[in-house]
Parts: sequence; structure tokens; C-alpha cells
Amino acid sequence: MSLLIFSEHEPVLAIKTVIKRCAYVLIPISVLYIKYYPHLGRGFDQWTGEAVNFGVTTNKNALGILCVVFGLFFFCDLLSLFGKKSQHRNIMEKSIVIIFLYMILWLLQMNKSATALIALIISIFVVVALGFPFIKKNLEICICIGIAIFFILQITFNITEIAILSLGKNLTLTDRTEVWAAVLKMNIDPLIGTGFESFWLGKRLETLWAEYWWQPNQAHNGYLEVYINLGYIGLFFLGGAIFSSFRNMRKTLIPHFNRDKSEIDGFDFGRFRMALLVAILVYNITEATFKALHTLFWMFFVIAIEYKRVQSEVIGSNTRFDHGINRLNETKRSRRLERTMMFSRARRD
Repeated sequence: MSLLIFSEHEPVLAIKTVIKRCAYVLIPISVLYIKYYPHLGRGFDQWTGEAVNFGVTTNKNALGILCVVFGLFFFCDLLSLFGKKSQHRNIMEKSIVIIFLYMILWLLQMNKSATALIALIISIFVVVALGFPFIKKNLEICICIGIAIFFILQITFNITEIAILSLGKNLTLTDRTEVWAAVLKMNIDPLIGTGFESFWLGKRLETLWAEYWWQPNQAHNGYLEVYINLGYIGLFFLGGAIFSSFRNMRKTLIPHFNRDKSEIDGFDFGRFRMALLVAILVYNITEATFKALHTLFWMFFVIAIEYKRVQSEVIGSNTRFDHGINRLNETKRSRRLERTMMFSRARRD
């Protein structure tokens, strides 16, 4: 599906179109279901009995993921609109984007997904930070400085504990840390894991379900999920894919990079890709999305693929095609002329 989008003449425009059309349907209907048709957009947790809002999706995590992707997209789109000259159409577009951002924030508030909220806030911060030329030019250095500052604050103030408690969560992240410890104690081949999508089967599943009343069916950590299924080999390839995608995205942030490859109508696709990658990496700390047909895994493929603007290649190929046609026509004319001269000689003879 990702390659299908990138086969378009304008891949960035195709991505924008797909995301917008999905958002125009899913976001308003989710608001409609939650607000006016609760029997369609609301439900109760099967274990705790707590009321949850999930809109057009099947659970609150799925709705939170939609809010992350659409919220980040509309925020980047709003930045691109403010970069244009003020026109009547531009004002209308800004109004539509602002309305959708408001609906997404409302859905996040109703959804109460802490992971989605944190991922969206961090990704928006990344978009804003990449707007500064110094950070964009020295991105690797800034990342190292940011990691160092985080570790210093963690050692000094234990900011992760402060953040978790401020979100109304307990320090076990709703028993997630206990599940991580229990999973790692099981018999797993560290090199190749238990096999693709094979961990949550048989006796392992029965043991964990007997221990935890909420019956987990994933590790609630994307990196741990890859490890228990595919081992260090799976983590190696996942890390390679992330590093490769980061390198491809880094190229689109270089100032002298061809603008047509990263921007369409002012939409900075490079910043959107980088911010969404960060959101996906953050989201996988407490949820497993590097698997199967997960929405964020598909979005990872969309932003990870290195593409060239097909339109420019088509133009070039059309030029080459035209030259080929001209040469073919010249060959035909020369052959026709040769045949005419042969017929003339034959008649004279």
C-alpha cells in the first residue's frame, strides 16, 4: 500500500490527499458518534467496566493513534498555510485546519490516551524545533545534546516518574513494567526469539493470562515485542530500518536539498516525516506497533521509503521518449526515401 502511494507522479501530494480524505471522514464521524450516538462511539472496558470513547474505531488506542497522525499532519499543514500570502481561499483552508485541530484535541481529551497525548506533544515540539535553521543544520549534535540533558534531568530529578504521576498513571504504567519483567523471564532464544508472531501462543499465553487478570496479548512495548518474537536479529533489522529511514529523512532537511522533493505547496514533508518518526518511536515505549497490520507500522513504511519525485523523472523520460520518437521518425523518413530512390532506379532501368 505504501509503494502504491509512492508510484504516483506526486508522492507527497498523494500522501497529503490520502491523509486528508481519511481525516475528513474519520474525525467528524468520531465526534458525532461520541457526542450524539454513544451506542456507536462509546463503550465500557471489558475488564474494569470503565467508560471509554473510541469513535469510529474499535478501541481507545486506535482512536488515539488516529489523533496523533492527523493532529501532526494538520499542525504541519497549518504552518505551511501561514507561510503563504493571505488569500480568500487560504483563509478558508486555515479555518478548516483549525476546526479539525480543535476536534482532534477534543477527541484526545475524551479518549484519555496518555501515550497518544505525549507522542503528539513531542512530535509537535520536533516540528517547531526543526523550523530553526541551526537545529536543522546540526540535527545530530542537537539530538546528542538532548539525550545528554534528558539523562542529567533523569538522574537529578527523576523526570520520568514526575511525568508519569502528572498524567495520573502509576509507576508500573498500568502493570506494563510487571509484564515486561514476566515476559523476559520466559524461555526465549535471545538470537532468533520464539518465531514470527509466535510468543503469545500456547503455554506462554496461558501462564501470563493466569497471572494477569486483564489477559495481555502483547508486550506493550514495541521493541520488546520484536525481541520476544524475532530476538536480537529482529532488533538488528528494526534498528537498521529506523536508522536508514532517519538518514533518508535527514537528506530532506538539508537546506540545499531539492525543494521539489520535500515540499508541495509549502507543506514541509521532511519535517512531518521526522516528527512522525519520533512519535512512532515514543509510542512504542508503552505500546507495540511494530507488528502485523498496525496503523502506525503502515505509517512507518510511508515515511521510511526513500523516494524521488516521479514527476521530474517522468518529465525527463518524456523528453527522452520524444527524442526517441524523433529518431524513429527520422529513420522512417530515411527508409521511405531510400525505398523511393530504389523504385526510381528500378523504373529507369
